[in-house]
Amino acid sequence: MAERLHAFDNDLYELRAYCIMPNHVHVLLSMGNQLTDEDHRLLTIPELSLRYRPLHEVMRRIKGGSARYLNEHLGTKGPFWQKDSYDHYVRTAKSYDNILYYILYNPEKAGLVNNWRSYPFTYYV
Repeated sequence: MAERLHAFDNDLYELRAYCIMPNHVHVLLSMGNQLTDEDHRLLTIPELSLRYRPLHEVMRRIKGGSARYLNEHLGTKGPFWQKDSYDHYVRTAKSYDNILYYILYNPEKAGLVNNWRSYPFTYYV
């Protein structure tokens, strides 16, 4: 799962944080990098229409590739992830901090570790 999340980093999104739990995954992405070119200039509408990939497409790529791999690894078949994802647009710094805190401290809250930094399936930039 971690490989799949990192596969599109700096292309479809900027990966800020994730926590891979035993039965679900939390991810914090910024898709703003799709709006600018290599020199960080805003793209024009024609350029943007060729490059921009909406969140539902990004999630389909993440979930599709990881589902194939995980099913193969586990010896299972069929749907792996729930059809829908719960997403939330971050509009303020406080909201960003709250979501980041929720993601990072999820393994502690679940009783898997005493400190989120010791959980091997957590990533934070």
